[in-house]
Amino acid sequence: MVGEIWLAGPHVADGYFNDPQRTADTFQARIADAAPEDQGYWLRTGDLGFLCERELFVTGRLKDLLIVNGRNLYPHDVEDVLRKEVEGVRDAALFALPVDDGSEHVVGVLELATSHRRLILGSDGGANSNSAVIDLARTARLAVARDCELAINHVRFVLPGGIPKTTSGKTRYGQLREEFHALGPIARQSPFSTECFSARENDR
Repeated sequence: MVGEIWLAGPHVADGYFNDPQRTADTFQARIADAAPEDQGYWLRTGDLGFLCERELFVTGRLKDLLIVNGRNLYPHDVEDVLRKEVEGVRDAALFALPVDDGSEHVVGVLELATSHRRLILGSDGGANSNSAVIDLARTARLAVARDCELAINHVRFVLPGGIPKTTSGKTRYGQLREEFHALGPIARQSPFSTECFSARENDR
């Protein structure tokens, strides 16, 4: 069974400086009906994992988990399908956003390989009428629907290096969500969009 990994011991800090609410939420978790030896505070790491033959296996991050129609999906599994099966895609990132009707809007950000960057050069950042881009979005959706039984509501194409990473190489899903919200309602409601090349050039 997969669950959140909690830690306890003298190596765990007391909490956040001058932030009692975050400290209580993260550093002061308790186990319900715990045995006497398990009483006390626990650190909620935010990591998901499971035990197998006394070994701990980490499966992902709780905040990155996709919950769509009651299903729990690891974005990394879906992203692997896109990297392996969609020609021209170098990297991928998936996240879900709640919408007004209570469902989830799944967004797939696809980072094009250098050989395919020409597909969106000169794009204005909106829906692109280029048939090659439309075909690539369709291919990505079909691959994910077939292998993961998941529907992608919006495909966002970005240039090489367009998926932000931490210094350790992890995807910055929070930043991607913020960038998607900044697109505006018309672009967000379209089936796909492309990164504005001119904006990327001005940032350099």
